[in-house]
Amino acid sequence: MGANDRVCYHNMASKDDYGRYGHAEVVSLTIPKSSFEAFCEIYFNLFNKRGDRPDQLGDRGGEYRNLIGIPNKDPELIKIAEAVSSGINNGAVAVDAKSGVGSDEDKRAVTYVYDNGSKGKFPAYQAEFYHQFHDGFAPGENYPDSYNNIKNNLQALGILQDTKCPPI
Repeated sequence: MGANDRVCYHNMASKDDYGRYGHAEVVSLTIPKSSFEAFCEIYFNLFNKRGDRPDQLGDRGGEYRNLIGIPNKDPELIKIAEAVSSGINNGAVAVDAKSGVGSDEDKRAVTYVYDNGSKGKFPAYQAEFYHQFHDGFAPGENYPDSYNNIKNNLQALGILQDTKCPPI
């Protein structure tokens, strides 16, 4: 953790770089238990039969490892994730609930489970404003304004704050 509990994207000043602290990029979601299986079906269907996601081709390293945060590593939810994963693409992606200790390596075909509960060891940190709701990087991977403008709406509501991180 950096200055003032800051976690920043890679930047020219090399300040509070999330990669050096063992963090990974995540999307923070709140999913009711009753919808967790449906979430897992969508998530594990992102992977192909070799355990790759198409959006990972240029992103390698611990910052880009696959992970799911489950509050208190709830065994019931882990079992759901394992069952769903094993039924998609012949179980191409394993669910690893034993590791998930921070700074885990980027392994193809593995999704780590982390404890991200309210008192969990691995809470999510907000990324810089420019890193929120942006277009993809592949040619033609442009999202509609309704998506791109979510960050402006969340900032206006005070939900997204300035992280005070150095610019990239």
